[in-house]
Amino acid sequence: MRLSKMFIGFGLAVSMTLSIGFSSFAGVLESGVVSSYNGRYAFNVDKTNNLAQNYCQAEKVLNSACPAVGMTTMDNVYSSGDGSVMIDDQNLNKLDSIQNQTDEWLAANMAAIVPQGTPSDQIVTICADWVADRMTYDYSSNSNKVLGRAYQSALSCFTLGTGLCSTYAYAFNSMVSYVPVNPATGTVDYTAANPSHIRTRFVYTSRHAWSAVFENGAWHHYDVCSYDIVNRDKRYLDMDSSVMSDSKYLNISIVF
Repeated sequence: MRLSKMFIGFGLAVSMTLSIGFSSFAGVLESGVVSSYNGRYAFNVDKTNNLAQNYCQAEKVLNSACPAVGMTTMDNVYSSGDGSVMIDDQNLNKLDSIQNQTDEWLAANMAAIVPQGTPSDQIVTICADWVADRMTYDYSSNSNKVLGRAYQSALSCFTLGTGLCSTYAYAFNSMVSYVPVNPATGTVDYTAANPSHIRTRFVYTSRHAWSAVFENGAWHHYDVCSYDIVNRDKRYLDMDSSVMSDSKYLNISIVF
């Protein structure tokens, strides 16, 4: 399991005294999550921050453990008077299940999509084209909150082929970062002992979500959703400043 809850204390106080750790990614271990007395899990907060800032911090922690699914897929997210953001077992398990299913899909399918020996500089384009071929944007979800929440993961792309801009980004990021590269050959190598992986990030504003890919020592922005919708316009792959000046890319809320 990506999210492994390990209780190392017990207490029944408003100050929240149980610790909860994540066993998956190194950067997530006990990264600011504590358990409340009522069975909900609250993230440690900076009392100088507002609720929106603490929500973003909670998203970052959960995304480190489950990068293929968004916190916004949860049915309920709670808050308390001190600005804490809290989630419960049911929603943690939901995230964990979606991530595990995504991992299984990647392991079963990526070698056929990006074959052994593919030059590493082709990985990003291959994955972008695959997601664009697979996906259909569901405009009805823009006015349907339940459906919109259901689309907040890579799994929606892989199993349904429908979703929102965030679905495109989660799927693209998951695929690109999964593919192993042999540093000695610069090609895809699923048998490499110590492969490297292309780093990706999920980026969003109040209006839109897209991807960032670390290439040649810098972060480059990729909007696979717009690439698909606007007739495979390659300007949306490695976007330059003229494309990024569009209002939907301004005022970035968070980068995972």
